[in-house]
Amino acid sequence: MVGALLLAQLCERFPNRGVGVSAEDVEKLVAAADDRYKAIVLLAVEAGLRVGELRGAQWTDVAGGEITIRRAIDVDGNVGPPKHNKVRRVPLSPRIVAALAALPKRGLWVLSSDDGSFLVYRTMLKAIRRLYKRPGVVVPRSETGRTMPFHSLRHTFGTECARRGIPVMTLRDLMGHEDVKTTQRYITVTSADKRNAIERAFGQQVGNMLPKEAEDPRILVEKR
Repeated sequence: MVGALLLAQLCERFPNRGVGVSAEDVEKLVAAADDRYKAIVLLAVEAGLRVGELRGAQWTDVAGGEITIRRAIDVDGNVGPPKHNKVRRVPLSPRIVAALAALPKRGLWVLSSDDGSFLVYRTMLKAIRRLYKRPGVVVPRSETGRTMPFHSLRHTFGTECARRGIPVMTLRDLMGHEDVKTTQRYITVTSADKRNAIERAFGQQVGNMLPKEAEDPRILVEKR
């Protein structure tokens, strides 16, 4: 109930920064991906990693069922700390653990090129666009119309965590945000979320709370 209510409360207060990928479309992407891009999709959707953090992950960062985000690689290939200098640990889902186990270890980088070097951003961008196209998934766009193939997957992480009742302060730390208001902008609220919030809070389907006398017109006649 907490997740649905949180989504409903945030709906009007904070405009989101774009649109996430639906759960159905995530599964299409996972099914269409090779081992490398399956891991990329899952690390974004189920661990909330930014694209630079995906590229910067090293095998020594993965231990004890968690990944520690210690670095990020920008679009020009510069290695540095994560955004806001926030090193964080994120527990790994069973699907991520399985996806990482399927990857070859060619050196330092978890998501590496065939020669063991970290992935080039523009190469990743072309590959992820092809991946969306393969099963016919539309690349989400921001409010300004910019396509966001990677960022939308992270957006999905924020929305799905909130929908499942993860406290927003915990979600802030998982996503590596400095301000909780930024986290709240990643949460997309649908009409169904708001309906579910009312149903779960009050135990009845919206629109089905008519008084007893309204259900039987004979009662209304007798009361006249």
